[in-house]
Amino acid sequence: MKGPTLVRLIKEGKFLLKIYIKRHAGAYLRPVRINKKDASRMARWRRKYYKNFFTWVKPDSSELLQWLNNYKDKNNDIIFMIVIRNNTPIGQFSLYNIDFNKQMAEFGRLIHGRRGDPKSIILKSIQTLLEWAFESLHLKRISLEVFADNEKAISLYRKAGFKILAIKFFSKTKKDKDTVTWIPVTGKNIAPYYRPSRSCRKVYRMIIER
Repeated sequence: MKGPTLVRLIKEGKFLLKIYIKRHAGAYLRPVRINKKDASRMARWRRKYYKNFFTWVKPDSSELLQWLNNYKDKNNDIIFMIVIRNNTPIGQFSLYNIDFNKQMAEFGRLIHGRRGDPKSIILKSIQTLLEWAFESLHLKRISLEVFADNEKAISLYRKAGFKILAIKFFSKTKKDKDTVTWIPVTGKNIAPYYRPSRSCRKVYRMIIER
């Protein structure tokens, strides 16, 4: 079965996928469900942790559900819920921009939606997803981008096996009154002159290879 076909079947619910997380009995990863319940949960998490993303939005449940309805037709994007043994979702992350020809993808949209869970659950979840992506989707390289001042996330990604490949700079742009986006600075080398500010931030591009 080719990669895009597998992704489509997973998102249509025709290929039931449950990836068990090692060393956490009963915990597993499952694809997000395009329904009000998952949309409401994801919208709540996104509003709470919106500053961890490159697009700052605070969607309500209906807006998130509409986004999921648009997402369902993409054969290069899978969002996973992290579920603990009482079938309670505690977080999410994604594999997206999957290029099956180049055997590459990006990792992101990570949110740990609540406190008090075992410290290793998110790390083991990431490691489990990476192993599945390398083995089942036959990927060879997965990358991510993270704000350089997000030390907690960078530490987590390092433990999962990611290494810093490059340093980039992003500038803050207000798309409209409710949306802020961080976009790459292009056309000039600002590294020698860079000073941390509210309108320009350093970003690490990290990779892991099979």
